[in-house]
Amino acid sequence: GTNPTVNALMLRNGRLYVGGFFSTVGKQNEDLFVTGVTSPNIAAFNLETGAWEALGGGLPGNIVNALAVGSDGRLYVGGGFTSVTDSNGNAQPAAGLALFENGAWS
Repeated sequence: GTNPTVNALMLRNGRLYVGGFFSTVGKQNEDLFVTGVTSPNIAAFNLETGAWEALGGGLPGNIVNALAVGSDGRLYVGGGFTSVTDSNGNAQPAAGLALFENGAWS
């Protein structure tokens, strides 16, 4: 499950990508313990392993509204944000559109 909103779903290369407005993803077991990952507003579910995966550090504070694969095969994310955090921890301008590639945002 997620908390609280999912706005976009996309299946790509054996993963179900989920975007929206949430802080964690996972599942709740019979003891009401949630197992999963912290990945603000975007994550992927690996269909082969059955595990949730964070996408970089997620997009904290940034609502994700759309997911798409470009003709170049890369994952593009659209939403209500003006920047993303790159692999060095620096904010980079994004103006509502970001690219996730090789484990990093740009």
